[in-house]
Amino acid sequence: MYKIKSLEITNFKSYKSSHVIPFDSHFTCIIGPNGSGKSNILDAMVFVMTNKPYNIKNATVKLVLQDNNEIMTFTRYINNSGKNSYFVNNKKTVFKEFINNFIIYQSHTDIPISQIIEQVSGSINYKQEHDVLLSKYNDLMIKLKIEGEKRKQYLNILKENKKYEEEHTKNVKMVERKKDIENILFYYKINNLLDRYIFIQDADKILENKSLLAKKMLLSRSIKELRLQIDQKQNVIYKIDKDLSVKPNIIIPNFENLEKEYFRLLNNEECCKVEVDDDVKELLKEKEELVTKHQMMLDKFNTIQEKYLNLESELNKINNEILLSKNIKARTIKLYNMKSKIKSLPGVIGFVNDLIKCTNEKYEVAIKAILSAYESTVVVEDIDSAFKCIEYCKEHRLGRISCIVKCISKQTYVQKNLDKDLVSPLLVIDCPDNLRNVIENLFGNISITNKAYPVDYSVDVCTIDGVIVRSKGRIVKFNKINIHDSSLERRMEIIDTMNSIKKQIDSNSTVEIIQNKLKKLDEEIETRKIKKKEVLLPETKVFGDLFKINGYKNYNDYLTRNSKYYTEEQNAKHNLLKEKKDKILNYLELDTKKLDELQKEYDSIIINEFLEDNISEKEDIAEEIKDLFFIEKNEVVDVNFLVQKRQHKNDANLTDINNNELLTNFPFTSENISILRTELEEINKMLNNTCLIKNTTVLDFNLQKYDSLKKETLETKLNFNIIKNKRASLFTEYLTKLNEIISNLYSKISGGSCNIIAENSDEPFSGVKYYVMVPNKKYKEYDVLSGGEQMISRLVFMYALSKMSNKGFLLLDEVDSNLDNFNVNRLVDFIKSEDLQVVMVSLKVGVYKECNKMIGVYKRNGISNLLHYAF
Repeated sequence: MYKIKSLEITNFKSYKSSHVIPFDSHFTCIIGPNGSGKSNILDAMVFVMTNKPYNIKNATVKLVLQDNNEIMTFTRYINNSGKNSYFVNNKKTVFKEFINNFIIYQSHTDIPISQIIEQVSGSINYKQEHDVLLSKYNDLMIKLKIEGEKRKQYLNILKENKKYEEEHTKNVKMVERKKDIENILFYYKINNLLDRYIFIQDADKILENKSLLAKKMLLSRSIKELRLQIDQKQNVIYKIDKDLSVKPNIIIPNFENLEKEYFRLLNNEECCKVEVDDDVKELLKEKEELVTKHQMMLDKFNTIQEKYLNLESELNKINNEILLSKNIKARTIKLYNMKSKIKSLPGVIGFVNDLIKCTNEKYEVAIKAILSAYESTVVVEDIDSAFKCIEYCKEHRLGRISCIVKCISKQTYVQKNLDKDLVSPLLVIDCPDNLRNVIENLFGNISITNKAYPVDYSVDVCTIDGVIVRSKGRIVKFNKINIHDSSLERRMEIIDTMNSIKKQIDSNSTVEIIQNKLKKLDEEIETRKIKKKEVLLPETKVFGDLFKINGYKNYNDYLTRNSKYYTEEQNAKHNLLKEKKDKILNYLELDTKKLDELQKEYDSIIINEFLEDNISEKEDIAEEIKDLFFIEKNEVVDVNFLVQKRQHKNDANLTDINNNELLTNFPFTSENISILRTELEEINKMLNNTCLIKNTTVLDFNLQKYDSLKKETLETKLNFNIIKNKRASLFTEYLTKLNEIISNLYSKISGGSCNIIAENSDEPFSGVKYYVMVPNKKYKEYDVLSGGEQMISRLVFMYALSKMSNKGFLLLDEVDSNLDNFNVNRLVDFIKSEDLQVVMVSLKVGVYKECNKMIGVYKRNGISNLLHYAF
């Protein structure tokens, strides 16, 4: 039997970081104020034992179970994206089998008891098969009922067929006469359709003649348009030939004059280019030197700036440490700010605490205790300096300050005779020589002793531990350790170094000078480039038109090529134009051929458009004729067997008839046809009043279907009863055992009795009633009980289920909230008497004082924390 050994929680709901919660093997109680996170521990167990979704991220819960020496671990992890991972014994797996558990919450809606018993007893395994067979059986019964009704109708039809056999033989002759009339009418309709078909053929010939005339008109128009296009293109070719013969005579003489002018300008250009290139090279060298120098200065500047930023961050940390410390006072911060500002005033020598240092570590605490009275005392040169300091503190609201003037304190101090246990503080301190008189006046009236609490001395005494005993009996205790001295000293050092770095940065103007020089050099290089472009301007003005004609960038590109290239290029262009001309003529020939082909296609399309309506009409007529034949044939087939023989003869006669014979030898006129139609209508009325024998082959088939359906229904009912009996036997066996255990447990915990009874003995899983008789009360159903009575009954039911299913632990969440003290004591005695592990959240003293292990939950800054205590 597995029991909970421990629970490991990481970032689950109100629990941050990791917590390991151990549990007792019998009775563990979780206590704490409301909202501290007690129920979250049980939620964590439900989280790891089920796949229930939770609105949490990056959380892990690990449940450790133990059965004697065997240990199993179940872990569920949910990442930031909400994806779950399951681990059994630290191996990743798909979590399919969950540990059975029941948790009772306040105002929780109960699951139906029958559903719980079905799941625990195993009868639910037959539920799906039971429901499938039941639905199948119901469907088959409905079908069987429908087929039974049809069977009755089929049997009635068989009886009716016997009655109408004699009457049917009388109507056969009438049916034969009907078919003869219908055949005559059919041939008359075919004759009319053939006349219409001949008329349409004549109309088609007339339309063909019209389409040929239209085609001729369209071709003549398109030929005229093509001839006009050919004449226009020939005129364009003639103009191009004239231009090719005239242009070489105009371009060549102008080209020679321009070439001479270009050589003259080229010499000037080369001279200017050499000068500009030399200037640019010198400027580039100077720029490179300045760039390297500028880079070095920048590196140096970056290191200084980085050092400054580091010091600034360190200063912020020190300030935060000083401010966050619990023992720091506002006066201490104010005092250090005052010291940093007063020191810079003229005439200020320094604060008394900064001017004196202890030379013996043994008396260091005593010296600090004596100096604590002079924290805001400053030594100045003269009285004017003292007044300036006081006014400065008042203006800037730095606090109160005491001043000692150096020139006034010139009297020498006379050493008094001291006892053996007393030591003068002047012997264990070091100070500047010019301030010796001032310090002696301050320390002259107090001595240091090794005794813990001196009371026999008539002078002011300070112990080594920092306790000052005045001669009048007043005692002042000094705080030995000042954790802020080192931080404040370091802060002052950082401020001084930062100020010196600022001065260096402000004084360092060489970087700006180099940057200005670089800008000037860039400007000079740009001006040189502009001058170079200005030198090339005359060339572009003189030869600009020539460059555009020949496609050159400048005349240097032209000189690299041979002068003969121009004439060859002109000849090539002339040849190209000739080739274009030949191609155009070839294209014209091809276009004329294509035009002829297109014209032919166009004519065929026009003819098809004219004939389309007539052809569709012809097809409709042909289809109508086929339909008539098909309808006539179907009607003949559907008549009785005697009529079918007669129809075969008629079909044979129809195939022998020629269309021409129908047109010439049809013996009936329109008057005869109208007489035949009236006769046909009278025959149809007489036949409608009679009943024909129906086909019995369909009846035989339906009767077989009914028999097979009846057989299948009986088999399904047999299988359904087998599954139903298996399911019911499992359910009832489990219910009887559970009833015995529940009645024993309820009488044990309350002295009353209870029973669980199935509502329907044939189908026990359809519903279960839970009846309870509380001591000195009547039998009542569970739903009518009070809150405390319901809680006891529900707890007994859960204990019974745990015993039946052999599960090792039970989780309860404030199940004692509706119980009085008497019932609470009974509940505790019941839990202790049963061999079942219980983890319970409770706020009742009578519960958690009897548990074996207690887990305390409390909240601090919105985060749940834990305390463990084992009895």
